[in-house]
Amino acid sequence: MNENIVPKRYRPIFTFPTLDIARQLIDHIIVAFNVYPNKPEYVDTRKAMIKAAIDDLDMIDDQLLYLIETLFKGRIDADHALPSQIEECGELIDRARPLLVAWRKSTKLIQ
Repeated sequence: MNENIVPKRYRPIFTFPTLDIARQLIDHIIVAFNVYPNKPEYVDTRKAMIKAAIDDLDMIDDQLLYLIETLFKGRIDADHALPSQIEECGELIDRARPLLVAWRKSTKLIQ
């Protein structure tokens, strides 16, 4: 891990909780993927797991914003840009959310 982005003393505050949420996100996606929607209750379960994954993604985005506000407030200007790794994480979140929403909307009962 790069010390210039998240110093060691801030890892328990930012990095570890974010990683736990990321693990939950993956678990919710796996559970949703493994539910075959051939009964109405399975459709509801799948949609609930996808909704939980979307919520996890929003929490990761909030954690990222909190990290930026805490560690980089007043240090970002024309000469000092935000680290590219943080920008890339934000872009990945922005791309993943519409995909999860579309998956949730397209989940229907399969006969």
